[in-house]
Amino acid sequence: MDPFAPIRATTLHPVLVHFTLGVVPVILLAYGVAVARRSERWRFAGDVALWVGAASTLATVASGLVANALVLWPGGIATWRWMHLGAGVASAVVFLVIAVARLQALRRGAPAGRGTVAAALALCAMLAFTGWIGGEVLVFHSGIAVAAAAHGALAPTVSRTRTPPRDLKEAMGRLRGAWAEATTAYDRMLVQQPTADGYARVASAARDLRPLAEWLETAGPKEAARKGGPELAAITEQIAGILRRRVDALEQAAAAARWTEVTQALGAVTSTCAGCHAAVRWESDHRHGADAPR
Repeated sequence: MDPFAPIRATTLHPVLVHFTLGVVPVILLAYGVAVARRSERWRFAGDVALWVGAASTLATVASGLVANALVLWPGGIATWRWMHLGAGVASAVVFLVIAVARLQALRRGAPAGRGTVAAALALCAMLAFTGWIGGEVLVFHSGIAVAAAAHGALAPTVSRTRTPPRDLKEAMGRLRGAWAEATTAYDRMLVQQPTADGYARVASAARDLRPLAEWLETAGPKEAARKGGPELAAITEQIAGILRRRVDALEQAAAAARWTEVTQALGAVTSTCAGCHAAVRWESDHRHGADAPR
């Protein structure tokens, strides 16, 4: 991978989105002053900013659709992925509707009024919510499309729900998040130095892993049997039991702040996940003709 490539299809969207977001304060300021002072010049500035923003949002949404299709989305992020996409499309539609409405009002000679300011404020709120999901949840927290965060594979847990998983896909997504949280906390301590907070994060992630391992041990074989027969179910049950025991060892080592034991236990957990994927997930994909592991 060339780190100096000028354009990447998956990272073009966060570049273009700043053009859309950057024009919104100008729209609010211009229309606000236009209404307060009944200024034709400020109304004109607001209209120009609105139309420029509406044109830019088309490019932003188009690049977002491309990124949404090309990014390798890890399990556990799907809800936020579709919330961001839906909110982004809805914001673009509202942006365009306001721009068209202003164009029609201008042709009638109608000035920008409080309704225009209110619409701009609503648009600002929608864009802020959409941007928060994209910037805070998907990029900052989850590292989606960020090379240093393994393109989102090392995203820590998004929510700490304790309800049982609905199916194997949800269980694996939550497992990935808890494993990634333990791994990134450990990696940070390795690069810097062990801390009480780091050990606590590893122990917390291990506590999240345990009920998921228990669920895989009891409910997982049933789904595995439907996909690959009794042999695959037996392998799933066996590996899930090993995972549960190794997760317990990881939590105990982290709670006692024993660095060497945490290192060994986390390695054992990762080795268990890798073995399960090789024996169950990737082998199943191969038998069903998948081109590559998901």
